[in-house]
Amino acid sequence: MSVRVKDRNESKVEFLDNFHRLRSEVELLLMRDFGLKKRKYDVALMEEIYEMTDDQKEKYESLMNELGARSNIVDKYPAWLIDNWRDSIMKILDNIGIHIELANSTYALIPEEWAMRRTNWDKAIGYCNALKDKLHDIMYCTKKDITLGQFDIIAKKLKAEINLLKGVRKSDYKRGSC
Repeated sequence: MSVRVKDRNESKVEFLDNFHRLRSEVELLLMRDFGLKKRKYDVALMEEIYEMTDDQKEKYESLMNELGARSNIVDKYPAWLIDNWRDSIMKILDNIGIHIELANSTYALIPEEWAMRRTNWDKAIGYCNALKDKLHDIMYCTKKDITLGQFDIIAKKLKAEINLLKGVRKSDYKRGSC
């Protein structure tokens, strides 16, 4: 007979499973360039940007039609900025994973090993907070152009990860480890 989901105990490595789910969600967000909307450089947009006269608008429109360039889509944010955000987030994710693995793989028998294990839990939690701050910065910078659904999912998983890591750190303390 199986145990119902609600009656099951949390896995001892739930923090690791949650981290991998969090990482997957963040990587999906990165692959979609943070959910930023793109805009078309059509005649109406160019007219708005450059305050074209009617004559300039007609010339531009005829040139766009001649070149077949009416459907070009260009990012609103420069590629270097998106690449910078992506690289920063990937470094933070890598550091979270490294410190979780270091802490989890430390088989502590002496006080120095327990201290090293706790330090790695603390660093993993710190990098989780750094990821949260970085995502908030991106959301603030792009607030009119992003869809918040994906960020909301990540925020929930990130909060859960922080709580799970704090729980593991606390359980180490209760076992007389630190």
